[in-house]
Amino acid sequence: MDLNTALPPHVARAERMFENVIFGSRWLLAPFYLGLAVSLIALLIKFVQQAAELLVHAVSTDGSEITVSILALIDLSLMANLVLMVIFAGYESFVSRLDVEGQQERLSWMGQIGFGDLKLKLTHPIHCRAGIRWRM
Repeated sequence: MDLNTALPPHVARAERMFENVIFGSRWLLAPFYLGLAVSLIALLIKFVQQAAELLVHAVSTDGSEITVSILALIDLSLMANLVLMVIFAGYESFVSRLDVEGQQERLSWMGQIGFGDLKLKLTHPIHCRAGIRWRM
């Protein structure tokens, strides 16, 4: 069929309805991002628990165990940052723009990080841990 040929009205209507359903299905992702936001609470609880243990046992523990405990806190902090980046970038890329224009706390990168940038940010730490260094 030639692209310039108009579709019959019933076919065009069915196609439009199908495309609206497909486009609207992006909202099925919203509960995933809400679940990730709730998971930040679990990370916060674990962070506070480990920080309290570190403080309680700081005097009786040797330096290497304290270092490992601090690294565990850093790991939890980085995980929380990663979850937040996935929430913001994923929601804005696939669901809807975050309407926080009037907020003074709006982050400078919001709305500017794309899915490709997010993939790069997510995979870069993994490759660095494996001993593979990327030039950026």
